[in-house]
Amino acid sequence: MLGVSLRDRIRNEEIRRRTKVTDIAKRISTLKWQWAGHVARRADDRWSRKVLEWRPRVGKRRVGRPPTRWSDDLRKVAWLRVDTQTVLTIGTHVITKNPRVAVSRPEAAAWALTVRGARRADAGAYMCQVNREPMIHATHHLQVVVPPDITAGGSGGEVRAREGEGAALHCTATGAPLPTITWRREDAAAIHVNGNVTVNKWSGEWLNLTNVSRESDGAYLCIATNGVPPSVSKRIILHVLCAPSVFAKQKMIGGYVGSSVSLQCRVEANPRPAVYWTHSHATRLQYGSKYQASMRSEGYRHWATLQIHNISRDDIGAYTCLVENALGKGRADITLYTLASTTTSTMMIDPTTDQVTTTLEDYLEISSVEAPTDNLAADLGDEDPYVVVLSQHQMQSFGKQSYKIDEKVMFIVILCRARDQRTDQMTRTTGPCGLQQRLLLLTVNFA
Repeated sequence: MLGVSLRDRIRNEEIRRRTKVTDIAKRISTLKWQWAGHVARRADDRWSRKVLEWRPRVGKRRVGRPPTRWSDDLRKVAWLRVDTQTVLTIGTHVITKNPRVAVSRPEAAAWALTVRGARRADAGAYMCQVNREPMIHATHHLQVVVPPDITAGGSGGEVRAREGEGAALHCTATGAPLPTITWRREDAAAIHVNGNVTVNKWSGEWLNLTNVSRESDGAYLCIATNGVPPSVSKRIILHVLCAPSVFAKQKMIGGYVGSSVSLQCRVEANPRPAVYWTHSHATRLQYGSKYQASMRSEGYRHWATLQIHNISRDDIGAYTCLVENALGKGRADITLYTLASTTTSTMMIDPTTDQVTTTLEDYLEISSVEAPTDNLAADLGDEDPYVVVLSQHQMQSFGKQSYKIDEKVMFIVILCRARDQRTDQMTRTTGPCGLQQRLLLLTVNFA
């Protein structure tokens, strides 16, 4: 080597021998020594780093030996980010400008890389590389888990659809790992999806409801989970718009003169309907001390109540619950009658039949039957109820406290028991009882 003394040549050879390390990609400009080398792909298609050497800078600066402490550290351990080929630490020195990265030596033969305040961007592969001949390294994979978070891009808090149409609810979430979306009804009711499919829960970002009905109305929960607590949920309310349907809780209600009584109809409608009452198909009732109206609502279900105070005989007759919203109208009729005191009427059976006393002990108001039928007694359960059809003439036999309502035949459901005067025991009758059988003694207890 021309112009270089033997002494300098020996020194440079010593430098090359003592400072061989693995290339970790970047020049360390703060030192008086420059890095030389490159990264090459091996025959097995893996990346490896060529073993290079420290070379003294040539120029005005004095050529000398690299710092002993740094060269000792460099021969030992370096940390780098694999995906970006970024040098993080060399020995105990942090090279990266990321202030959250630190390196420590908890033991003499242990090197620990610390990333404070881990973020999703920190996830990836990190290599711990020991700079020796031959080079050895170990790769660690950092997975940063993030709890689920529901984004604002899905459906809003409320969705509206008309009855019979379709409705689509949408919900998205972020997190690591990617969260899964599960749909449930808040009231734990079944969900009708894709036509006739009924499920208790549904998975996926979209919940498509076809041919929605008023029973589909209510709150739906979008629940996002990814195994990292806590799970999160979003509440979406589906409003199913429908025309009013009105049902009378009791079609016939009795009350004593001077007392109070409540008439109630159940309404299914959305939006919330307007309700008003009429008497005997006349104009609307004026609310005050005599009549008081109220309504309680739960979703599309509503309960309208009319309270009538100080009942008189002028108050008997048909009351109509009229309901209306933007999609239609509905109505239900309830008949009010006054209750009378006990009246007794006597009729004769066949003269050859022994005398039997039958007491009609009670009555049940009919709420689910429009009119009496031949099979009504069998339909009303195990209590052996029977239907007595009272014509206007027969009702008059009970006294002045009985009335014919709306020109229709009045009917009462009763429980019949007979007392055999020979044995003085109460027994159930074996067939329908009532005026039509011309019982010897008939006692009707309206109370």
